[in-house]
Amino acid sequence: MSKLVAIGCSFTDDYINIKNKIIGPVEKIRGYPVWPTILSRKLNMDVVNLGKIGAGNKYIFDQVVGLNGYID
Repeated sequence: MSKLVAIGCSFTDDYINIKNKIIGPVEKIRGYPVWPTILSRKLNMDVVNLGKIGAGNKYIFDQVVGLNGYID
């Protein structure tokens, strides 16, 4: 099956994380899924969600190019 890779901030992250403690999936706690989940269901694709609450442009860029924070 094809995969949808989503990278972004809290709008993308599918877990609620408070002070680095994951308390659960967004969909079960808030009652609605995040956009990568909605899109993957519509496109019938598996989702690889690399979203991270508080992520900035550097994190997102680093994930896209695969360097995971090694760019100064």
